[in-house]
Amino acid sequence: MTSFPDQTIPESKKTIEWGSLHADYGYDLLRYHDRRRVELDELYQSFNGVKTPASIKYLTATYGKKNRSKFIPYRAHKTKIQLMIGEFLSRPLAATVETINRDAKSAKMAQMDYWYGAMVAKPELEHLKNKVGVDVTEGAPIPDSEEDPLWDKLSPKDKEESIMQVILNEQIPELDLKKKFSEGVLNCAIGSVIYSKIERNEEGETDFINIDPRNAIYEEIEGDNFLEKSPIMGARQWMTVHDVLRRYKLSDTQEKMLKDIAANPGNYTKSFGSSIKYNSAGGLVVEVMHLEWKSVKPIRFKKMKKTASQIARDNEDQYITQDLSNEVYDKSKDYFDKEIEKGNMQIETRWRETMYEITRIGGMKEMDVNFREAYFLMRRVDDPTRIIGGSYTGYLCNTVDGKRISLFQEMENWSNIFDVTMYKILKDINRANGKVLGYNLATLGKDDTVNDVMYNAINDGFVTYDTSATGNQHARDVSLGNILQEFDMGLSQSFPSLIAFKNDILAMMDRMTGINENREGQISASATATNTNSAIQASRTITEPFFYGIYLYISKTLMKIVESTKVTWAFYKLEKGEQILGTSKWNYLKVTQELGFKDYGVHLQDGGKYQEVRQFMQSMMEASLNAKEMRPEDALKFMLSETFADQKAVLEGSWAKIKEFEQQNNEAQMQNQQAMQQAQLQQQIELAREDREDRQAHDLQKIVVTADEQIRIDDNKGTNKIIEQTNKSTLDSENSQF
Repeated sequence: MTSFPDQTIPESKKTIEWGSLHADYGYDLLRYHDRRRVELDELYQSFNGVKTPASIKYLTATYGKKNRSKFIPYRAHKTKIQLMIGEFLSRPLAATVETINRDAKSAKMAQMDYWYGAMVAKPELEHLKNKVGVDVTEGAPIPDSEEDPLWDKLSPKDKEESIMQVILNEQIPELDLKKKFSEGVLNCAIGSVIYSKIERNEEGETDFINIDPRNAIYEEIEGDNFLEKSPIMGARQWMTVHDVLRRYKLSDTQEKMLKDIAANPGNYTKSFGSSIKYNSAGGLVVEVMHLEWKSVKPIRFKKMKKTASQIARDNEDQYITQDLSNEVYDKSKDYFDKEIEKGNMQIETRWRETMYEITRIGGMKEMDVNFREAYFLMRRVDDPTRIIGGSYTGYLCNTVDGKRISLFQEMENWSNIFDVTMYKILKDINRANGKVLGYNLATLGKDDTVNDVMYNAINDGFVTYDTSATGNQHARDVSLGNILQEFDMGLSQSFPSLIAFKNDILAMMDRMTGINENREGQISASATATNTNSAIQASRTITEPFFYGIYLYISKTLMKIVESTKVTWAFYKLEKGEQILGTSKWNYLKVTQELGFKDYGVHLQDGGKYQEVRQFMQSMMEASLNAKEMRPEDALKFMLSETFADQKAVLEGSWAKIKEFEQQNNEAQMQNQQAMQQAQLQQQIELAREDREDRQAHDLQKIVVTADEQIRIDDNKGTNKIIEQTNKSTLDSENSQF
């Protein structure tokens, strides 16, 4: 195997021949990883249920003769893996863009101070804009206060991040990233490898491409799960001659060679058989390999001794430092070496990271094209000597001691055993079943046939037979019991065991992989302490490391997509930016093109936590809807939201509305109660007034009655007194006579 070429050679020697050495190294990596690629081929074929006849001959043939039952691959593993992919698709692909360099973060604080001053001087700034024609804020509206919604967009979350967030939100559906990432999840489940490319053409258009792991080219380094330390990365693809001629700019010699390959493929397949072949459809295709590798460029400074007069003017340093171009240094290296040896000069060299690329067609060094320093290189603002990265991204999942065991491999053997068990079950079912009637041919008459015997038995209900030696074909006596015999051809004794074993296999796959059917359903509000809930929790916990690594890969890939797209929109596709960003942000993007030179980070939401919270809130919403604590339209908005922030905003808005309605209802009820109390009080006052008048009239009547009664009593008393006095006078008169 060849070694990785030297990257510190003089720039003048970095020619196409030097680039071809990297293509040779890339081919060696392909050959070196052939063992892994053979394993991947077997895994993909097994996943698709492809079985070689020789591998199952021990089942499908008995004593050299093929059995009637057909071997069917049921792919029991596929349902579980598709369940994982479905779970991934149900999780949100919501990303947040944030600046990650110190300069941009410092600019945020400066911008905050700027908008503080703008709010204070808002009348004066608007006067300058409207009267003088000077727009200090470049079209951006000035917030009225810290509570103004504009403040959140223009200060803490600065305008540049807002633009980058819009770009990312646009690219996710436009590039169909969720579906493409789900294809990566499938590759990770089958082979524990995801590999992809962020491709940008000569016009600056960005695209995202999934790459078959069997076509990936990289150098695996221990602990480098995301292939960030690999010095070289690339991929091969198979293209028709027509596509190669259309896509690449070839020299006349190269174009003639390629056309000759198409006309006479047999002359080349002997020497380049692994790079020129016929595809499954029968068409001729050639191998096209693209490579990128990290390199370095020297930055040189010439330090010459100062003269006596120069030292007198400035004695802080004995040397004068000047830039030295690599071209001048390479041409006059002998001169500089002599000056350095004499002590008259010093050469200081610093290394600046860069990246080169090359494309090899048909596996031939003569067909190497597009050797160049990579286009659109992005550098880190905090460390300009380092580049952000190349076009390729990858993820090596579950690597232990150089070996990767994929999710599919964990269930592959159980899936194969399931197929074998089902074959045995079908073989048993396809056998002749029920009861079989046997007829002894020794009793068959000379002129009779078996069909005659069966006809008489079916139509007449009886058959005749002659057991004498002269009456049967074999000329020997036959006992009566051997004429007709009944046989039971039922299922084998092992059939019930096979059925039970089949179910045990599926249960074992659940336990081995942590992917069971409970993941397919939703947890009801009353099932929070049941075994079903525990099974779901265990299932998700087991597979969460699988998703965690994938989301880290997606986060790193989205960051590269952001970096690639922002360069395009900042410098080349401004008209597209105006349609998507809007006039205000587009105008800002035009006057601040340094946005394209800032590096950003992309952070994804925790999809597993999102699922748990979403499921919990669904059960809570059911109770809230039943209790009329939530409106149906708010529940719909919650279900359609894809981010925590959106869902939180929906719930907070819903609860605020409900509280507002409750407050309005409470106020209305209080007003009704007060009105009712006022009416009741007024009614009581009226009743009291009427009662008082009635009592007064009654008391007056009572007084009158009492007075009349008293008068009558007094009259009676007076009359009685007069009578008494009269009687007394009469009695006294009579007594005086005696």
